[in-house]
Amino acid sequence: MRKLTSLVALSLSVLFLLSPITVLASDKDDLLSAIEPYQQIVAQVNAEYDASISLDLSDLNSAYLYLTSMTLTEFKNKLIENYQAPDELNVISQTTTNMTDPRLRSVTEDITQTFYIDYGAVWLRSYVFSGSGIAGSFTYQSVIDTGYVVMPGKYFRSDSSSYSISSDKKSVTVKYTGVWVEGIIEYTAVKYYTVTYYAN
Repeated sequence: MRKLTSLVALSLSVLFLLSPITVLASDKDDLLSAIEPYQQIVAQVNAEYDASISLDLSDLNSAYLYLTSMTLTEFKNKLIENYQAPDELNVISQTTTNMTDPRLRSVTEDITQTFYIDYGAVWLRSYVFSGSGIAGSFTYQSVIDTGYVVMPGKYFRSDSSSYSISSDKKSVTVKYTGVWVEGIIEYTAVKYYTVTYYAN
């Protein structure tokens, strides 16, 4: 019985040694020490490119896991590639909430329209009006709000926006101003998306 217990203990020890293990540094100083080379890369890129990239270190364990999932070279390349991206960014597609039942007459609705962009999505919430409720007859009455969608990975965070309603009230053009955020990295180079939304 003793041999069997020893054999099981030896087998578990070998299995433990051969298994991949994610080590979480438990001490704050250990975490900061592990993160320091990445902070030096951020400082180097900021100096070389006159950038102001920052890291959110409010959750040191998450920051440690995020940063150490990349080599220093991969991390530096990521910072440079994202910093050098064009300021005016691409819009990919638009999704609109359903307006209304076409059998209704004289309709005012609160709608939200979403545009999917390079990284993430932006939206417009507005009031639209139709005297008949028929598709194609809606016009914008007013803009309620604009915003962005937080997504996993890299996304565009809109910090401000401005808009204009066309003279026929059939479209609203919104210029979103903000930055890219990815994990704990905030790319403070300002980016812009200009999106035109259309009433149905």
